[in-house]
Amino acid sequence: MCGGRLLEVPCSRLGHLYRVANSQVKYTNRTEDFQSKNYKRVASVWMDDYQEILYKHNPELIKIDVWFLDTIAPDLLLRYPTVVPPDYAFGAIQALAAPQLGWQHWKKTQNDRKSNYDPVQVILKATAASQDWHLTFHRDLRQGDENCLDVQDTTLRLGPCQNQGGNQFWYYDQRQSY
Repeated sequence: MCGGRLLEVPCSRLGHLYRVANSQVKYTNRTEDFQSKNYKRVASVWMDDYQEILYKHNPELIKIDVWFLDTIAPDLLLRYPTVVPPDYAFGAIQALAAPQLGWQHWKKTQNDRKSNYDPVQVILKATAASQDWHLTFHRDLRQGDENCLDVQDTTLRLGPCQNQGGNQFWYYDQRQSY
């Protein structure tokens, strides 16, 4: 509704995906009406001012957003702030010992593609979009919105951003410029 995306997250704390009503598989023994609770969550997240219509008949269903943030997802605003902080740093990445060299990625051909990751190489420094990196508030190095620099077994590669730190966590020391 706002130009965003709907993500299917296996361990989501926000809602559930259901099979068709006549499905033979039953995933829960819960007896309470959890489906209505989930529809209410969808309304409160996506319907903005129109959610009032939903609550006209059942005002007791309204729970304060603070309850959700405190009880269900206390880290939600840390991981996904309402206003995204600006990037800590951006530009080309180069070695202090060899400033003529920079990092860029190249896309593999469809025949070479064995994973979701693209290799990263060191090249002679030139101005190119493939050398434009952003250090975000997630502490990852990004190219675009969805591709992050990842390291595994001393190999640099570009792949889907995970927002989890780990092998996509990067640090920039402003005092030392590295």
